[in-house]
Amino acid sequence: MLLIVGVLVAQESDACPMIPVEEIPIVCEATSRNEACFVHPNITINNQDSDSFNTVGQIIPVNDIQTMTLDGGMALLRLQADMPLDEPTQNLQMLAWGHISITNNVTVPSLSGTTTANARVRRVPFAESDTTVITVIPANVAVSIIGRNNANTWYPIGRL
Repeated sequence: MLLIVGVLVAQESDACPMIPVEEIPIVCEATSRNEACFVHPNITINNQDSDSFNTVGQIIPVNDIQTMTLDGGMALLRLQADMPLDEPTQNLQMLAWGHISITNNVTVPSLSGTTTANARVRRVPFAESDTTVITVIPANVAVSIIGRNNANTWYPIGRL
């Protein structure tokens, strides 16, 4: 009896290359708390306020996601979970891939406010220097406040 074993090798498409796992921290480096980072195609987002979610390294707030369905895709999510609000670098990090669906059942309480002076927006709550400032919101601009630290010295805000 003659047994012939063949191996089928699928050629990876140039239009949709796979990101090596070790590159995910680089691709999604700017992902902050309660944000999702697009890693690999075949992801459908329902109820998003932002544009399409289809560029490697693209980041959107999880509040913009009602349902995320992956059909062979990959996404990195950094979530607050039950971490302290005043420790923004402590997050639950979840790598979703394969064929799954994630539903966001969290309703984020919101309070609106108005800046009384120029407000510096940072990725971290406080720094001695202005090197962490990513933008400045002018006085008398409405913002969406989504939390506060225990000392009431800083307030995380929603998208501008």
